Amino acid sequence: MIQWLTFNWLKIAVPGLVIIACYAVGLWLRRVADSAFERWTGKTKWEGSQLAVRVARRPLPFWFLLLGMSIAFQVSVLPAEIKGIVERVIGSLFFLSLGWVAIALSEQLLGLYLPKIKAPQPTIAVAMNAVRITVILVSALVVLDFWGVPTTPVLLFISAVILAAMLALRNTAPDLLAWFQLEANKHIKVGDYIKLETGEEGYIFEINWNNTRIKTLDGGTIIVPNGWLLQHTVINYGAPLKKTRETFPFGSRAQSTELAGLKEETRRGLAGITDAGKAHDVKPPEAKSSLSEREREIAGLVSQGLGNREIAQRLFIAENTVKVHVKNILKKLELRNRQQLAAYTVLQNWATSDEGETQNEHA
Repeated sequence: MIQWLTFNWLKIAVPGLVIIACYAVGLWLRRVADSAFERWTGKTKWEGSQLAVRVARRPLPFWFLLLGMSIAFQVSVLPAEIKGIVERVIGSLFFLSLGWVAIALSEQLLGLYLPKIKAPQPTIAVAMNAVRITVILVSALVVLDFWGVPTTPVLLFISAVILAAMLALRNTAPDLLAWFQLEANKHIKVGDYIKLETGEEGYIFEINWNNTRIKTLDGGTIIVPNGWLLQHTVINYGAPLKKTRETFPFGSRAQSTELAGLKEETRRGLAGITDAGKAHDVKPPEAKSSLSEREREIAGLVSQGLGNREIAQRLFIAENTVKVHVKNILKKLELRNRQQLAAYTVLQNWATSDEGETQNEHA
């Protein structure tokens, strides 16, 4: 053995040097590519460029190592049959590494863009698994063809599986496509207050890949398929309204003394106006029972000069919900505006004048 190595060391050294040289070239090219990619990412505005560069740079030394091994075995003294097998193995490793790069890059890009369109986590997981399965199947078919294995039966099996999946998802697919359309045009989005063609109404609190969930004012939940929303008439009242621009006597800290001054004399005056039947539309105290506890709470905050957004933050509810509550309160009490509601609230003693005095003391 030693004697054979002595006379044939060159036949072993040359392939080894070829492998080392190719690997070194791969490391050097990766450094050069890093500099070029860095300049490219600095110029391009594509936010996924850094992800693509980070994924693509990793396998470069491995690919050059495979190249060196292929050259080394070709110049070696091994039999042609062994060289052929080694070539297939090296080619298979190369195609599998390409598949790994495709999977890694797809996962990075999906993880970057799907959250931006507010895709739910289950949808992201399904998309990533679909990409993995597709790339693995394609890589496997290429490797089998590289080894000379017939791929027609495999393709027929895959086609049958895809056909079965399409039949199983024939009712779900329209809702999924409708979800993509809803996310793209943003005509209906979370937080909007909508009224359906069938008469139900409420604010949207979730839109997933299959259906849209609506919370009604009485606390119920309406589940509507996404495809139905695109095929029927839906009235969208939009996002919550901005704070009213109408002058409001209790709308600032500087005027909080007016609220503090509404004591018994003011209440008697308001009650007198009501009894006289003058045009202030302040309803008698018995109308209080027509409001729910939450509506009385919101009316009290309105009397303190808070806008819809501030009330929503105080009560931890959607701003659009506050808008709807205020609208319903005015309708139930037959009042015209927030000023009358504030006066009526003080008259009903839902928001006492002590709150105004406290605000004035801290102002």
